[in-house]
Amino acid sequence: MDRNDSGKHKNVKKDRYQGVLALCAVFLVFCFSLSAIRFVNADSRNKRIELNKKKVTMEVGNSKKLKVRNLPGKPLS
Repeated sequence: MDRNDSGKHKNVKKDRYQGVLALCAVFLVFCFSLSAIRFVNADSRNKRIELNKKKVTMEVGNSKKLKVRNLPGKPLS
């Protein structure tokens, strides 16, 4: 084995090691994303979307703003 073969062998090992590290990093990000999605869905599943008023009486031409509570993905008000 000459010097060039030894250097190539080290580069192959280094490339393989970096590839495995990159794959592990992608897997960890994927797992974290799944857990975050599950956490958000579990929290919003128990909450009903509601308006701030149960009943509004209005005359023609008037307007009234209503607020929505417990929207998925938004902080609770």
